[in-house]
Amino acid sequence: MGFFDSIKQMFGGAPEMSPELKQILGDDDDNDDGVDLNDPTDYNDEIIITTNQVTNNMNDMNAAMDANDFAKAEKVRLQWKEDLKSYQKEIDEIGAFRGNDRMLLDAATSYLKSWNDLMDNGYKTLIEMRTDGKRGTPEEQAQLKANNEEIQRFTAVLNDVGDEFLEKYEDD
Repeated sequence: MGFFDSIKQMFGGAPEMSPELKQILGDDDDNDDGVDLNDPTDYNDEIIITTNQVTNNMNDMNAAMDANDFAKAEKVRLQWKEDLKSYQKEIDEIGAFRGNDRMLLDAATSYLKSWNDLMDNGYKTLIEMRTDGKRGTPEEQAQLKANNEEIQRFTAVLNDVGDEFLEKYEDD
C-alpha cells in the first residue's frame, strides 16, 4: 500500500471520488453529448450509434458501385478500412459498461472487425469481379450474396448481444 493509500485509509477516503464530489468537479460519467454512460440504455445507444457509422461508408460504396466507378469503389473500400479504425477508437473510448462489463463493448469490437474482414475479402473480391466485367455473372452474384449474408450474420450477433445487455440491466 502506497503512502497516499495509507492516508486515504486513515481518514476514511475512498479510492474513488464520491458522487457529490464528481458532480462538483464535473466528472459525472456523461459524455460530451450529455449521455450517461452508466445508464444501460444510454450506453447501448452510444455503442449502436458509433457502430452504425458504417452506414455512411455503405452509402458511399453503393453510389460508386451503382455508377460503375470501380476505381472510386476501391478508394471507398480503403477509406472504409481507415474509418473502421476510427470507429474502434470511439468504441474503446466509451469503455466497458460501469468499468467492468465488456459484453457489449466486445460485441461492437467483433462487429467492426467483421466489417474489416469483409473489406479485405468480400468487397475487395466483388470490386475486382466488377472491374473485370463480371457484373451479373453467377460468380459475382454468389459473392454479392455471400457479402450480404455475412453482413446480416454479424449485425444479428451485435443486435442479439445488445438485447441481452439491456435485459441484463433492465431493472437498473
